[in-house]
Amino acid sequence: MTGTRETPGQKLWLSLYRADQYDQQAAAFTPLPTAGRMDPERATQKWLLGMSRHFKEGFPEKLRHAREASGLTQQQLSQIANLSVTGLAMIERGERAPSLDTAARICWALDVASENALQSACIFCGDPASRQGEHALPKAILKGWTGRDWFCEINGIPIPTRSGARRTSPHFPPYLLPACDRTTSQNDCNGTLNQLYEVPGKPVVRAVLDGSQALETPAQVVDLARWWIKTLLLLQHPACRFTFVVDTDPAFAHLQRLAWDLPASIYQNLVKGILPSDVSLWLATATSDDVEGREQLPELLRIYLPTTFDPEGGGGKPESLLWGCRQAGTPMLLFQLVIHPLCDFEHPFEQEGLAVRLWPDPPSRLEVGGLPVLGAEGRRQLGALFVDASFGENLPPGGWRAHVEAVQDGGSLGPPTLVAPDAHHA
Repeated sequence: MTGTRETPGQKLWLSLYRADQYDQQAAAFTPLPTAGRMDPERATQKWLLGMSRHFKEGFPEKLRHAREASGLTQQQLSQIANLSVTGLAMIERGERAPSLDTAARICWALDVASENALQSACIFCGDPASRQGEHALPKAILKGWTGRDWFCEINGIPIPTRSGARRTSPHFPPYLLPACDRTTSQNDCNGTLNQLYEVPGKPVVRAVLDGSQALETPAQVVDLARWWIKTLLLLQHPACRFTFVVDTDPAFAHLQRLAWDLPASIYQNLVKGILPSDVSLWLATATSDDVEGREQLPELLRIYLPTTFDPEGGGGKPESLLWGCRQAGTPMLLFQLVIHPLCDFEHPFEQEGLAVRLWPDPPSRLEVGGLPVLGAEGRRQLGALFVDASFGENLPPGGWRAHVEAVQDGGSLGPPTLVAPDAHHA
């Protein structure tokens, strides 16, 4: 954080971080047993423990003052931080000592709530955002697992703990977007998203992530696909806030580069229940280790997606994301979202039966346990499949589209094929 001004929440969290550092330094000392004497090592250890106690004992009162200064109730702060009101109240009264992870979420929530109140507008309608905002990763994901061998990854990069290790806690730092609710706008975009996606999607999302049951109807598969598309689009919005952790911890620095610059109309349409026209979603399963003999393509293939333009103002820049999550004892689930404006292609993993298309044209039934399990090389191939071609393709007027073919890695790249409106690929 050199050269940047610490926020009140960061200062508060760093006080506990310093206390933890003092505890670790004190534990490194092993004073010799002496009777009635204060040798240098014992004196140093005592000073370190005293400083740690000073920071810890001051945290509850400082937290309460910071919350009240922000105009937040315990209920509001606990909702943003994904904590129980009872737990937060016990921390403020000094009856429970928070872990560094819990303290980080509380302090992050303080800063985000203050920022929302001062300057944020709802990304969906432009009305004033509420203090709670919209959780891009809902509580079903944040708190859905309790296994110690659980983690998520983005584009093959595990989301780490603050120490840099793979996350084994059942909690993530919150990912929050500025959104209005019924307290700030009659649009209530937060509530609308909940009714459109969370209510129908939550049961099927849990069923798939837990691997407990198959989705037996087309409507269930559609609800699953719509939930994941909405969630991944929100995670990629530039205003998606997890800056407290990113700013205070270099282990999260790579997450700052994930935002997509998508048209505002995409997010405006989400609260109308309308998904982007040129967005596709696939699901694959994979092992999280280097076990040999698992499924993969015979060779590494690439699909170079161009930025497209047409005279009617359509087209745009392609984007792709591979989100993986796994619970202990189950294969990793890989959700691949691709935005491909006015451009079509055949997915080689789908052609080989190694992945299933969830959107558009979802299957009528989905059983995750019946999918082939990719090995480490298969995961790498899937993550490397889509490439921004870094060149533009001007399309003729009247609804023409570009079609691109998968090519061998390092092979020659030919121009896309232009497809007339009456010959579009399904």
